[in-house]
Amino acid sequence: MAKSEEISFGTKNEETGKIEKIGSVTLQVPESLDEAKQMWGEDVSLSKCIQAVIIDAQRIARAAEDPDKAQEALASWTPGIARERAGGMSTSALAKKLKELAPDKLKELLEMAGV
Repeated sequence: MAKSEEISFGTKNEETGKIEKIGSVTLQVPESLDEAKQMWGEDVSLSKCIQAVIIDAQRIARAAEDPDKAQEALASWTPGIARERAGGMSTSALAKKLKELAPDKLKELLEMAGV
C-alpha cells in the first residue's frame, strides 16, 4: 500500500541567493518495486531508477582525478552499497563530528594536534 511522503519546496531568493521555503505537499509513493510498477508502469519505474543511478555514478566520476580512475571507481561500485571515500572523511563530516564532542574532549584533541 502506498504511503504518504511530505515534500517541501521553495524558490531561490534572487537577492540573497538562498532557498526560501514556500510550503509542502503530500505525495503518494510506493513501498515496493511491484507497487511502483502498478502505480507508474514498468518503463517509468525503470527509467527513474536508471536516472538516479546515473546521478550517483556522475558524482563518483567527478570525484576521480581522471577518466581512467573514474572508470576504475565505477567498475568496483554497486549502487546502494556504501563505499569508503578515497581521501577519508569529508571536512564537513569531520566538522560535524567535532561539533558533537564535549568541549573538554575537543580541547584535548586540539592539544594533541598541536593547535
